[in-house]
Amino acid sequence: MALRIPSLPVWKIIVSFLLFVSVVIIFSGFYVFNLGNDIDGGQGGKLAITVVLIGILITFLSLLTIMAVRLRINRSMNKLTEGIFLIAEGYLDHRVPAISRDETLDLSNAFNQMAETVSATVNTLSSERNTLSALLDTMADGVIVTDEDGNITLLNKTAQQIFNLENSEYLGLRLSDVIRDFEIIQMASDCVDIEESIQDEIEIPEVRRYLSVTATPIGSGSGGG
Repeated sequence: MALRIPSLPVWKIIVSFLLFVSVVIIFSGFYVFNLGNDIDGGQGGKLAITVVLIGILITFLSLLTIMAVRLRINRSMNKLTEGIFLIAEGYLDHRVPAISRDETLDLSNAFNQMAETVSATVNTLSSERNTLSALLDTMADGVIVTDEDGNITLLNKTAQQIFNLENSEYLGLRLSDVIRDFEIIQMASDCVDIEESIQDEIEIPEVRRYLSVTATPIGSGSGGG
C-alpha cells in the first residue's frame, strides 16, 4: 500500500511569499523613512511612504486572496457535507463534483469512491435478496424467516398458503402475532437459545393437518421456521 503525502498547495506558497515580501517592504520603508527623511529635501521620506504603501497594498491583496480561496474551499466542503447527508438518506446515485483542485479534491474523490462501493454493495444485496425470494417462492416447503426480535422478514408463498397469510400484511409483524401456534413459536425461540436446529411434527388444528417443522438459527440471534 503506497503512502501518499499531500503536497503544499501552490496558493499557500504564493500567499506566504507575498506576505513575507510585504512585511520586508514595510519594514524597509520605515527604515528608509527614519534614515532619509532629510535627504534631497525630504524625497527620502516620500520614497519611504511610497514603499510602505506598496507593502500595505501587497498585504491587502494577499488577504483578499486568502479570503477568496477560503470561500472556494467552504463551497466545496458544503457540497461534500450535502452529499454525505443525501447518501445517508438513501440517494446512492449522488456524487460530489470537485469544484477545483483544492484541499477538498481528495475528499471529494474519496467520497465518490465510497458512494460507488456502497451503491454496488446495496445493488448486489438487493439482487441476491430478489434471487433468494424467487427461489423460496418455487419451494414446496413453507419458509418463514424472523429477525432477532422475532419480527417476520421473509415469508414465501407456500407458508402463506399453509397459514392463510398475505405477505404484504404480515411482514414486519411479530411471529407470535401471526402464527397462532405455541409449539412453532416455542421452537423458534428454543433454536435461537441453543443455537441448533430443532425438528418436530406439529398438528395445526386450524387447517387440520400435520406439519414437519424445522427451526434453524440463521446467523447470530435470528430464528427461522
